[in-house]
Amino acid sequence: MTLTKQDALYWSGIDTLTIEEGSFLLYGIEPHSFKYKDACTYDAHSFFYDMNTQEDIAHLSEIVQRAALAGTIEIAHRVPDENSILDWQKTHLKKLSFFAWCKSIPKYAITASALDLATYQPTNTPSNELGNDSVPGKEPHTAVGKLSVLAAWRIELVTGKRSSAHDVMSTLQNWAEQGNYPDVLLKAVLPKSAVQWVTGKGIEKTFGLEACQKALKTWNLSRD
Repeated sequence: MTLTKQDALYWSGIDTLTIEEGSFLLYGIEPHSFKYKDACTYDAHSFFYDMNTQEDIAHLSEIVQRAALAGTIEIAHRVPDENSILDWQKTHLKKLSFFAWCKSIPKYAITASALDLATYQPTNTPSNELGNDSVPGKEPHTAVGKLSVLAAWRIELVTGKRSSAHDVMSTLQNWAEQGNYPDVLLKAVLPKSAVQWVTGKGIEKTFGLEACQKALKTWNLSRD
């Protein structure tokens, strides 16, 4: 199953996915993992399926989990389950790392080719200039705060819902690694959910998940 442009826009707007979401992607795109006649369209996204049995989804989730635990797929946000392994619905993986893992496995060659569309970037691809987007509400005073709400707004435009701090932080880390906004973002701080940035006075600081959550909370309150 090939991702539509709308699906690709959705995945271009976020930078993490859960283990379960990754398993559904594999289940819906890998041609030998399910029978179409037993599937019906899943409510959340057109490329997910609500199956009569969860056996195959569980099996794929275990495969994805093992890859994440082995470090083959980067974990963006780890949440243990009751057995202290990984919660499939709450543990978030880095999207691009997951796609790279798919492409490295011959069995998922068709999946990988379809997922290439998920790297499609909408017309508002990040540039090195702030202020190109009309962001509602009151923006933070700091440059990194402005970038965080810019990322959140772009994600919201694509998904139709307010973005989480984890998705925003993943976007900031990707921008830093890709060299976007070099006057503000210096590098991603891995494996922590943080970025290193520089103030207008040349002082280097770390912007973490907690600070990102506070910035988004303040911004969201200013536009409610």
